[in-house]
Amino acid sequence: MTCTERDVRLSLRSSLSGTLRFNRVNIMAGMSKLVMGSEQLTVLYTEPLGYGVGFMYLIACMELLAAICLIVGYWNAKFTVAGAAALAIVMTGAVISVLVSDMGIVTALSPLVWVVVALIVFFGKWSPALHRNSGGM
Repeated sequence: MTCTERDVRLSLRSSLSGTLRFNRVNIMAGMSKLVMGSEQLTVLYTEPLGYGVGFMYLIACMELLAAICLIVGYWNAKFTVAGAAALAIVMTGAVISVLVSDMGIVTALSPLVWVVVALIVFFGKWSPALHRNSGGM
């Protein structure tokens, strides 16, 4: 079975569309914290979690940077690895923060799912690069 140029273009378009859908959540989360800085988010970060507003903006920047890296990673796998690692770190912090502040396991499930997805993406992209650079060992 041969692969035509049209098939390759359709596959690339489908892959990019999936990447953009995957990152839509991260982009929206980061932008909502940066642009709106809503009172609800500010209260969430300062009262039960005990963080300052500056930390909320730092997390927003990290989420946006991770999403941008994952999108650019469509063309360069190194960015995918960096973006997935950053997302896994941020979401691990979210899980720990939610559990320490006694907000409940149910609240921690969403960031936990993102940790798992980010780690799957990270190891899925990192492992092939590791094997390629190991000289066939």
